[in-house]
Amino acid sequence: MEMNRYTRLKIAGDLVWEIPKNLAMMIPPVRDWRLRTPRPSRYFAEVTEEELRQYAFSALEMLLEHYPRQVFKNATVVEIGPGDNLVQGLAILALGASIFHAVDRFMGNVDSENARRLYRRVAVELPKRYNIAADKIPNPETYPQSVIGDRIVLSKRGIE
Repeated sequence: MEMNRYTRLKIAGDLVWEIPKNLAMMIPPVRDWRLRTPRPSRYFAEVTEEELRQYAFSALEMLLEHYPRQVFKNATVVEIGPGDNLVQGLAILALGASIFHAVDRFMGNVDSENARRLYRRVAVELPKRYNIAADKIPNPETYPQSVIGDRIVLSKRGIE
């Protein structure tokens, strides 16, 4: 499918912002400072509607705007820089992808209680928002550990 000009510009803007940030992380003082800085998912005491939109559904909706759902059936999907959670993987696997590959040199604890709060909330919302059968959604209580090596591949390395 053809992407509109706005979407191409948004992606280009994201690249212009993200690549220098990742390159800066190779500088030891910058990396030390960033690793001491609190990460966004640390504050998911209760996942609000805004956090749900920002961290879980905005990227998914962008994908679904440009690609029909059937594209994800048995697909291998790669996310670069998931950070502290694999919530996109939860949704992508629920859409039928066979493998979700997460690449992030500085990947956070994707199995933390904070990430799990987000997984639980997304698992409840996916059937409502996207008409996905609940049995297609990985169990948020054991995700991602229950599917790592089978349906999820974690690569903790840079690709710059």
